[in-house]
Amino acid sequence: MHDQLARASVGRAGEYLALSRISRAGHECTLVNNNADDAYIKTTNNLLLTLQIKTAGFIPLNYKSYSFHTRNLSKQKRSDIWAFVALDIEKIFFCRGDDLSIKSGHTRLRPTMFLNEKTLMEEVFNSFF
Repeated sequence: MHDQLARASVGRAGEYLALSRISRAGHECTLVNNNADDAYIKTTNNLLLTLQIKTAGFIPLNYKSYSFHTRNLSKQKRSDIWAFVALDIEKIFFCRGDDLSIKSGHTRLRPTMFLNEKTLMEEVFNSFF
């Protein structure tokens, strides 16, 4: 039970971190209780997008990358944008929902993929205009 509560706390912290960064970039966003999406975003150009947020608290000792649980994705619509949060360094990797780096089951991302967060977020958002 304690592990489940800890995972929920890490996930919630990642959601709030992602939403704060998106809000700071000038977009409106709202956390939702929905099976397919974690948030809705209204961009500065009034486009409505869906967001999925995945959070990893840290890199396990024997690994060289962050691991994110990305459930079986083949059977459902993917969110427009995905935010992978590395909570220990407070960085986010943004990508489109149709990005091939999102794997069914587990997605692994190296720490270097989180370095250009602001530029990457802008590129992903601009790809919808």
